[in-house]
Amino acid sequence: MKAQISILADQLFADFLKNALRLSNQQQKKFFQATSYSNKRGLRRGDVIELPLDFVNTQDYSPLYTGPEIEILHQDQDFLVINKPAGVHGHSLVYTDGNNCLSFLRQRGYGDILAIDSERRERGMLYRLDQVTSGVLVFARTTECFQKFRNQFQSLVKEKTYLAIVHGQFLLEGRHQLFYQASGPKGSMMTAKPTAPGDVGEFSLKRLSSLVEGGTYSLVEIQLKEGLRHQIRSGLASLGHPIAGDELYGGGPAERVYLHAHSYDFDGKKFEAPIDLFFRNFLHLNGLL
Repeated sequence: MKAQISILADQLFADFLKNALRLSNQQQKKFFQATSYSNKRGLRRGDVIELPLDFVNTQDYSPLYTGPEIEILHQDQDFLVINKPAGVHGHSLVYTDGNNCLSFLRQRGYGDILAIDSERRERGMLYRLDQVTSGVLVFARTTECFQKFRNQFQSLVKEKTYLAIVHGQFLLEGRHQLFYQASGPKGSMMTAKPTAPGDVGEFSLKRLSSLVEGGTYSLVEIQLKEGLRHQIRSGLASLGHPIAGDELYGGGPAERVYLHAHSYDFDGKKFEAPIDLFFRNFLHLNGLL
């Protein structure tokens, strides 16, 4: 899909993209690489150009949500809480990608959330979950609530509990401190090591259940502290227990990555998300429940 725009002034195309559409230099560069348009001359009055919708609406979200149904767990004057399905982005990078939670919220009429911190792609989202992770995702509904929790997140969020199904008989209960550094192509992965350098991250682990015969899988509860990118996924892999389905970090293939944000305690308000059918069926089939 494209939008046609008639240029009414003689101006450089790059200036038009920057001033009218608020495209950054990086976004302009991507446009010129993806199209045959040359920026060597100024546009003449009356010229008509075609722009992809992803460039015209670079700051916006599609109202056409394309993912699975999302359960709303709680809403009040300060928060809206959803149970994010695995495989759905928290936010999109381009307008036409409708498989994200903010498109779902726009479709359902929650414009107050999309109006918060509108220069950032996350809008009123108070923290991120990976696309592969399911569970509790919390949005602020007012600028005051957003600023309060973004500025004091570590002190106001009392508890962050995740569930993971990992490979092997898990015997490493307790607190773990690891150091994280970006690795892989364009920093797509994180490497976790027991010693510096790197960003320090802590979590506490508790084995809830395990398939004792053969030690095939264990169900682990994670109490998270900082919340660094891929902290749980890379951390468990570094301890020798990658998450089932997390092939990026050495887990075996499965229907999904078995990591779930189970509950968050926001300054005394505790929000909890039930696990999905894939997760529950895996537990039953492998004797973890």
